[in-house]
Amino acid sequence: MLTHRAQACLCSCTGGLKLIRSVSSFRGGEISLPTSFNYQCVTWGKSRLYATSFGSFSRSCPSLSRIELSTALRGKDSALNLRVGRIRRAGSANNSEKPRVAETVASGERSTMAEDNAEDEEVKDRKGKVIIIAGPTGVGKTRLALALAKRLGGEIISADSVQVYRNLDVGSAKTPLHEREGIPHHLIDIVDPSQEYTAGYFYDDARAATDLVLSKGSVPIVVGGTGMYLRWYMNGKVGAPKATKEVFAAVEEEVDRLISQGGGWDAGLSMLADAGDLTTGPSLARNDWYRLRRALEIIKTSGQPKSAFSKLRNDDEDNVIEGANWDYDFHCYFLYQPRPDLYRKIDERCEQMVQEGLLEEASSLLNAGLQPSSNSATRSIGYQLAMEFLMECRELGGMAIEERFLIFLEEFQRASRNYVKRQVTWFRNKGLSEQLFNWTDATQPLEVMVEAVAKEYERPTEEVSVGLKEASAAVRESSYTEEKLLKVYRTRNKIFSPNSEAIKQVLDWIRSTQCQKQSGYCGDDIHKSTEPILTTT
Repeated sequence: MLTHRAQACLCSCTGGLKLIRSVSSFRGGEISLPTSFNYQCVTWGKSRLYATSFGSFSRSCPSLSRIELSTALRGKDSALNLRVGRIRRAGSANNSEKPRVAETVASGERSTMAEDNAEDEEVKDRKGKVIIIAGPTGVGKTRLALALAKRLGGEIISADSVQVYRNLDVGSAKTPLHEREGIPHHLIDIVDPSQEYTAGYFYDDARAATDLVLSKGSVPIVVGGTGMYLRWYMNGKVGAPKATKEVFAAVEEEVDRLISQGGGWDAGLSMLADAGDLTTGPSLARNDWYRLRRALEIIKTSGQPKSAFSKLRNDDEDNVIEGANWDYDFHCYFLYQPRPDLYRKIDERCEQMVQEGLLEEASSLLNAGLQPSSNSATRSIGYQLAMEFLMECRELGGMAIEERFLIFLEEFQRASRNYVKRQVTWFRNKGLSEQLFNWTDATQPLEVMVEAVAKEYERPTEEVSVGLKEASAAVRESSYTEEKLLKVYRTRNKIFSPNSEAIKQVLDWIRSTQCQKQSGYCGDDIHKSTEPILTTT
């Protein structure tokens, strides 16, 4: 008998329950299940299983939630009954509380379970190796990750805060399916744009995906530039309290009343300060009402400002987690190239995103009733600015002029460059966990980087590569010497130059699809075009 635990989710919208072996992408409330289900089980890897229920479920589509199963498997394709207890909603305020484990009702051979558990404990002591590829936008993280996955037999776990969303492909720079070369990808296209996806959700999903990949004998390769996601992934969750329904409703009413009475952003900051949080307001982006509301919820729920919950357990030197105490054996790399060259690449990438469909995706978000900065999807740089630009066009009945479009493009490019600067600063100056990252020269040939990372991965954990640390320090130090060059940097558009045919096509698309006023749509043209704006050869 093999015993194991597996993170999974229950999907009950298909007439029967399916235990999905990939990471849960569902959020919802508690659900009640009948006391038993009959599953047909198939093993994969050493100790994981994929199970499908052949029973029926009377409710058509109840809420969905992650559960943890502890199962006993007697043999491949064997029948197995699981008695499922009450399921705790994912994302509970008490992060330390574990879900109730489903009770195993496999018959016989209970005496072997103690031996299996001892074997499980021995395996648990051997840390799984995890590669983390970080770096600023556009530096080439995905290219390296794909090459490493082929070289080492790995699977990619995305640590991008926008790629989790379905149908937001262009603005998040997702790797198209045909370019993934058959490499399994996790945490891409798992939630709808209308849903909030937090660092806490990412922690749960990424850790479950990591365990899944390791259980198959593959190499987890975590890829992304969202520093907060990577920090949570390595260090654990921050314990900020969840607001009660009463506090949530009170904050909503208070903020809505302020806005309806003509109070602006500055009045909102004063409200937060008056509530007792003097530190969060100055750190918020202007008009980021979502985070202001959340800060109000925290101070009213706990009596402490948001900053009191912002420190992770290894932020301070006195509380650092030594390498021997990590629950995974992390191999961390931060790709870097000189910022003047990277900025040029970023500017061109912004143009390409507009060319390939960013405005269409932003328009679909508006058509779905979403507003800029209303949730984590619409707070991302490209989508927020594109939505604001299109809202202006809609208020003017679908009118747009070249000068306004070029202002939007310039703002998009500048915001993207500033984001790169923040990413570099984060990994250069943040807490001790970021010091674990080996800074890597991304201008090297791909095969050189792949061989270097693979060599370090295959090196025994206890061995330290002095050469790697010296090279990392040199690359990191070079990031301080670019400020003079950056001061004279100027954007040079390649696609959307003034009076170009490319701009004319954008303006024509806006006139034909964005003719929307507050009173309603101007005809049915809003639904016509779902293709990229420009025709390229």
